[in-house]
Amino acid sequence: MVHECIGFAGEVARIPSISELCKVAHVSERRPREAFVDEYAMPPTLYFRDWAFDEAHPRLRAAQPDTATVTDVAADMGFAHLGRFSGHYRKLYGECPSATLRSVAS
Repeated sequence: MVHECIGFAGEVARIPSISELCKVAHVSERRPREAFVDEYAMPPTLYFRDWAFDEAHPRLRAAQPDTATVTDVAADMGFAHLGRFSGHYRKLYGECPSATLRSVAS
């Protein structure tokens, strides 16, 4: 079930909602949480947040700064709060996401 959920996230290329995971796996809302905690020692919300950062970083590096924005990339990945996205991104990668985006141009 966990691998089905991860595959679904890859297909939609964003953080899936718990209700989407339940539909994909044909289970109740409690089951994805239990399965992800058993497999990865974290709930699906944290797993997919980390997964989305792993996806957003190369997207920012590959994006063209004159046509893409940090907001575009964050929203496409399913992040609802740009400030939280930026703060957590900085902790993970040691720079703000806009610096990653601008580094392509230099």
